[in-house]
Amino acid sequence: GGRTYTYTINEGLTYSDGTPITAKDYVASVLFFSSPQLVELGARATSGQYFEGYRDFNRGESLTFSGVRLIDDMTFSVTLAADYVPWFFETAYASVGPMKLSFWLDSEDITVVDDGEGARFALADEAADQEFIAKMEVAEVEDAAEDAAPVYVQAWESADYKAAVDNARMDVNRPVSGAYMPKSYDQASKTMVIEINPEFKGNFEGQTASIPTLILRYAPEATATDQFKTGAIDLLEGQASGDEINAGLDLVEAEPDKYDYVDYSRSGYGKIQFVGDLYPTKDVEVRQAIAHLLDRNEFARAFTGGFGGVVNGPYGEGQWYYNETKAELDNVLDNYSYDPERAVELLEQAGWTLDENGNEYAGEGMRYKADPETGELVPLLIKWFSSENNPVSDLLVVHLVENPAVADAGMVIEQDTGDFTTLLNYLYRDGTDDEKFAVPTYNMFNLGSGLPATYLPDTEYTTDPDMVAAGYNTNFLLDDELFEASSTLGKVSPEDEEEFLRRYVNYVTVWNRLLPDLPLYSNIYHDFFNSKLVGYETNDLLGLEISLLYAELAE
Repeated sequence: GGRTYTYTINEGLTYSDGTPITAKDYVASVLFFSSPQLVELGARATSGQYFEGYRDFNRGESLTFSGVRLIDDMTFSVTLAADYVPWFFETAYASVGPMKLSFWLDSEDITVVDDGEGARFALADEAADQEFIAKMEVAEVEDAAEDAAPVYVQAWESADYKAAVDNARMDVNRPVSGAYMPKSYDQASKTMVIEINPEFKGNFEGQTASIPTLILRYAPEATATDQFKTGAIDLLEGQASGDEINAGLDLVEAEPDKYDYVDYSRSGYGKIQFVGDLYPTKDVEVRQAIAHLLDRNEFARAFTGGFGGVVNGPYGEGQWYYNETKAELDNVLDNYSYDPERAVELLEQAGWTLDENGNEYAGEGMRYKADPETGELVPLLIKWFSSENNPVSDLLVVHLVENPAVADAGMVIEQDTGDFTTLLNYLYRDGTDDEKFAVPTYNMFNLGSGLPATYLPDTEYTTDPDMVAAGYNTNFLLDDELFEASSTLGKVSPEDEEEFLRRYVNYVTVWNRLLPDLPLYSNIYHDFFNSKLVGYETNDLLGLEISLLYAELAE
């Protein structure tokens, strides 16, 4: 029921350090970034999630990955699982890139082999590998005797592999196969220098880079335009707020021979992300009420300065499939207009009709509701975590938290702030570094979603407990209708665009009603650059790695 894609790679490919690239590097990439050992280190390890045999391999229940085959030194294949055939973006899902295994494991003693049933990791020393396999066979027999599924270790699992992988993960100076290779990184200034990779043979069109050195630097919004004006920065990429964009346009207008820009619609949106398994936002009516308590049109205008607007679903103006269905979606989606009275109606409809003593709510203070499972009184307190020094968060305080209509509705929104890493730990409930993050704590977060060209939400709203625990469904909204609409969206032949768009409209419609996120805006991004940069073209689906590959510096 699956479909197999077989690849023969070109002769003469090498990493930036001159090491030859073979089919083993592609196979190793899928195996390594799908392995249970990486899950133990806190990674999601999803590289091969669309291939046959992924689940067994990822859980450590199979030593081999049946859907990944090493055929010879220059040939390998991957087999898409039956659930992903047909699939609208099928060739993208079957894509694989190479990795240098010895760099990640700090060892030349590990390789990959194919014994006829799928690829696996192996010890380079054949005798040692056979001994290892014998131990695994004994383990399988013992587990079978205990009526339990065998759990395999990998050939590279040893006491020091965790340190090796962690060191490699943080090592900027890694061997790469792309157009540029890293030269240096300074953590204090958040500055990375990359240079042309002389070993890169070109992309599918044979295109190679011409700009010798690129310096990528974090530029705080407060100083970015000044750095651009003084020449410390030649390219300001992805400017989003009205203040940033207007400052850049002023420079272009004042000195058009020195500065230029491109603008393009964002394929994504800024949002409030709700949590669906924790009261009060466990109630869809509460999520909808919050939407009606925020004037999103005014909010979007204030943030984007008119360079963007409100969207009502998981999309941005830069997505072609949204643009193809825009007229139809505009007729069926709820735009959640600013309507405090409707917000109150929704809260009452969901049972938020009590005061702190369990009596009927009299119109003052915070509303309460009896938890239908425990009978315990729950306050209408929305706990919100936001990243610090964030202009979107500042605007939400003004337009939502401090909006008198929120208090009048009997709701309190309580804000906590921290760095973005802390936000993500709470969002994913990742207790790896601290168990407190694993405890459901916050009802909403504000951040953004960037949607790639082949975006499909096939696992975003999974109801599988293991996948939820692994961090796939970060809304923790377990809804069968939403899961059905999202997971089957892409299960269409690549030639059947009409059916794909029909399913897309259905997905967005269900999403809009259940409101796992509240979209705040979708921008018209602006990139400002020094006119010495020639041939720079981009959009939100390309990225700098493509745009700068084709750009040049004027003489």
